[in-house]
Amino acid sequence: GISDEDGVNQSILVSGESGAGKTETVKILMAHVALMSAGEDPTVIRRILESNPMLESFGNAKTVRNDNSSRFGKFTELQFSPQHRLVGSMSRTYLLEKSRVVSQNPGERNYHIFHQLLSSGPDLLQQLRLEAVTAGEQLAYVMHHDPTQLIEGKSDAERLHLTSSALELIAFGPSERLGLFRLVASALLLGQLSFEALDGDEERSQVSERSRLAPLGDLLGVEPEALEKATCERTMRARDEVYAVPLKASDASLATGSLAKELYARVFDFLVHRINESTSAAASSVHRTIALLDIFGFEFFKVNSFEQLCINYANEKLQQKFTHDVFKSVQEEYTRECIPWESIAFKDNSETLALIEARMGVISVLTEECRRPKGSDESFVSKLGTLHGKHPDFSQPKLHAKTQFTIHHYAGAVPYTVTGFLEKNKDHLPADLVETLGAASNPLIAKLFAENGQAGAAEAAAPTGRRGSMVSAETVSTKFKNQLGQLMGTISATSVQYVRCIKPNAVKSKDVFTMGMAVEQLRCAGVIEAIRISRAGFPHKLRHSEFLSKFRPLLLRLVESAAPSPDEGQAAEGPISSPTSPGRKQTAHYREQALCKRLLAAAALSSGDSGYELGLTRVYFKFGILEELEGLRASVCTAMATCLQRNMRRSRAQRRYLAMQRASVRVAAFSRMFVQLAKFRQCKTSVTLLQAQSRRRTARVLVHDRRRFVRAASIQALVRMRWLRRDFLRSVKAATKLQAWARRVSQMTTFKVLLFEAREEAKMENQLAALKEKFEAEAEERRKMEEKNRALLERLNSGAVDGSTATAGLGENSAIVDRRVLDQSEEMLQLLEKENAKLKEQAVFIHQENARLKRENHHLRNSTDTSEATMKVLSQHAKALAQAHMKLTAAKEGVDDELKRSILKADRLGEELKMKQAMYIAEVNARIEDRAVIDAMLDIAAAFPGCPEELKQRLYEQSLRAGQTGMVEDDAGLRQSGNNFRRMSVMFGRFFE
Repeated sequence: GISDEDGVNQSILVSGESGAGKTETVKILMAHVALMSAGEDPTVIRRILESNPMLESFGNAKTVRNDNSSRFGKFTELQFSPQHRLVGSMSRTYLLEKSRVVSQNPGERNYHIFHQLLSSGPDLLQQLRLEAVTAGEQLAYVMHHDPTQLIEGKSDAERLHLTSSALELIAFGPSERLGLFRLVASALLLGQLSFEALDGDEERSQVSERSRLAPLGDLLGVEPEALEKATCERTMRARDEVYAVPLKASDASLATGSLAKELYARVFDFLVHRINESTSAAASSVHRTIALLDIFGFEFFKVNSFEQLCINYANEKLQQKFTHDVFKSVQEEYTRECIPWESIAFKDNSETLALIEARMGVISVLTEECRRPKGSDESFVSKLGTLHGKHPDFSQPKLHAKTQFTIHHYAGAVPYTVTGFLEKNKDHLPADLVETLGAASNPLIAKLFAENGQAGAAEAAAPTGRRGSMVSAETVSTKFKNQLGQLMGTISATSVQYVRCIKPNAVKSKDVFTMGMAVEQLRCAGVIEAIRISRAGFPHKLRHSEFLSKFRPLLLRLVESAAPSPDEGQAAEGPISSPTSPGRKQTAHYREQALCKRLLAAAALSSGDSGYELGLTRVYFKFGILEELEGLRASVCTAMATCLQRNMRRSRAQRRYLAMQRASVRVAAFSRMFVQLAKFRQCKTSVTLLQAQSRRRTARVLVHDRRRFVRAASIQALVRMRWLRRDFLRSVKAATKLQAWARRVSQMTTFKVLLFEAREEAKMENQLAALKEKFEAEAEERRKMEEKNRALLERLNSGAVDGSTATAGLGENSAIVDRRVLDQSEEMLQLLEKENAKLKEQAVFIHQENARLKRENHHLRNSTDTSEATMKVLSQHAKALAQAHMKLTAAKEGVDDELKRSILKADRLGEELKMKQAMYIAEVNARIEDRAVIDAMLDIAAAFPGCPEELKQRLYEQSLRAGQTGMVEDDAGLRQSGNNFRRMSVMFGRFFE
């Protein structure tokens, strides 16, 4: 459940050695809880589950004991709503191993994220300014990088993809992810800075390769000169004076390492903060929490430093909590429940904790030594030997008494080498570096160092003579001690469950199990002692109500009355009095207690009364007793189940019998029904045959009569068809002649125009031919004159003719030719003027004809619009007619039955009536067509000027006569009018022929 029976939050403490599987256990627990209590928003669940692998990338590393060792402690609170749905989580981290950023032991690696970035593609490496890695350059902070190495079956490149996906899931955009990776890469590039003496002065230093400052400054957003100055100099203030103190090359290198460690630690804290922002729920929606503690296990290496001391101190606190919960709380509970039992001695680590955290303990002495201006690691060990030399859990080796001390933890004695203890405990970053990074152009760097930069500025402005005094500064050990105290307080306010992870072997193999190693871990974790205590006491317990609820079947079977009266209970067992109020009346609680005692007494357990104890609120059982009760309960439940099964089988068999009885009755009924149905069908078939014979005879008579009627009608139709066809052919012949004459009249005007044009064209062609002949004759005459003139010229040249005579002859000939040419030119001009006038008249006529066509086109368009409107009206009218037709059809269906009954009688009369009506209609239609033809003849005669007046008069009289006889309904009048029309048509045709 999300909360225990008392309604408080819960905690699960996962402990064990490094490499025992604590991190994987926590992930399995989180996945199980998320699956069982998933909320409405699956994104929150994904963020909570994916935050673990992401923190592993930034906080886990490969060690000699574990390929994925957690180098920090994590306390995760899973937050639940009042409906017990997972709505968020909140994480807190403890003691990140910052020293791993700058150095690793042999066989170990740096944090996974560094190796993941180094295994990325060339594009990302270029953006991270790590191009030198592709060229084979060795990084100072990553000593053992192998791109092909697999951690838990995945390469570093694959893990980088998972890390990027997890960052994207918690709202890290592409630019933010790149900025985060650039800060991690800057920590690597800080390790590439090397320092040397400036101009041979060992007290001053400078960067050996200045080319390495540019990419580092680009990543951090700091000018290379400012970064070099902050690492190679220290600003000091004394009263009103400010001066720069140069640093040695070794000090500058240490400052660079401190910056790399602090930078990575702040990036890690920023990442945890962003995860909490993404996964935490509002305080108003959080009802209960389940906390999961994944903290570093007990560590014991060849060289144990400050980090191992803090880790083992945390495990001592957790072991004390476990001891208190398992041993002391059990003793207190037995005493509170008035259960008699013998106290069992167990190992208590309170003295070890007092050695570490007491007022003059290891942490206090270390902090005091860090505050001393000339404190050192050796003086720290000396003070510890002086203060705690006689402590049973403290010792010093004789060979390394100045640099080592040993603490006897609950898991064994661990020697600590104090080299670098004070520096790691101070973890002090020079204020110059903090101020420089606080003013960086990179917004993330400025945000991470802004708060500390302000604190450093205030410290620098203080009038004290010493810069960065550590009197009031909180050291790493005191900070961790306070955080651990808060953690234990949070855990103490919850209901705690423990998960002990056991490491099966030291070779990291899944197929090897070392028995001695596993037993030693169980002994160090206090599990064996807890088992011994549990077997010696009462390992099982149940509340009175739970015991009665669970063993109610046993109570009903063994006790005659499940709830005896108070008098019977008092007479049988006597009152069970409360130690605080012996004379009070029995309540429901005491009745439950009496029932529990009666049940246990009636159960007749094998161990008798010594196998259990009845407390004030709970029943306690020794080992094996509860199992015996479970066996009795199982036997009783089996008997009850057998009885229930027997009754259920009886009920099911009874239902089956009744169903079979009902089915047999239905089968008999169906059998009788089928016999009667066969008889009915046989009778029905006989009646149907008789009816068919009767209908056949009636139908034969009707068909015979119908055939006679149809044949007579066919003969009549053929006769009428011949008459009508003959009249129709005559009418067609007359109409054809009328149409031919009408077309001749209509084409007469067009023929005259065409004839006139043809004559004019022939006339023009004749004139042109005459002109052509005339031009040819003149040309011939002119040719002759030219020959004549040429002959005269030849004669003149030869001297046969006088010159004046020849000149006169030539002039006369030229004058005659010129006059003829002028005359012909004048005639041609006149002719062309006439043709031009004719062409103008034709152009005017064409223009007028074009205007007339335009007017007709406009008139046709208006007619089209009118036709469209008329079609719409007709369409609406057609719809109305369709609706009326539907109504008429419905009415017709109503009278169809009545018409069918009288149709046989009315068939003959109907056919005769139809014949007469058809004849009459045909004659009337013919008469109407004759009248229309006469009217057309009148129109043609009126339009034709040569038509005699006698013919017009006779046509007019015939038209009047047709109008009068058209209303006569007797056959004689119609036939007479038809004959008159035929005679008039013949006369009219002969006239026009």
